[in-house]
Amino acid sequence: MPEDLYLPCLWFEAKAEASPESAELLNTLLKIPDLVNIIGTLIVILSLIGVIVSVVLRCKKKAKSFKDDLSPTVEDLTKIKDSPDVLKLLLDNSKETPIIKN
Repeated sequence: MPEDLYLPCLWFEAKAEASPESAELLNTLLKIPDLVNIIGTLIVILSLIGVIVSVVLRCKKKAKSFKDDLSPTVEDLTKIKDSPDVLKLLLDNSKETPIIKN
């Protein structure tokens, strides 16, 4: 260490008195960081739950939409019933049309 280095050291003790209202306010201020951590954690958890629920609902909606697209309507069945090509396919026993097997 250099000889001309001076490190001041002061030791002191301070005392103060506070009214009950001030003490309660200071106690509340000391609890704020813990409260913020709890609220932040709850917000993150609720956000994740919201994301998961929205993804599940979106997947169900897409699956239902896909299923509805594949399901024939009454109009489709009427067209099929009246179409001679479809009747030929249904009645054909050749190996080329695996729609109905005897």
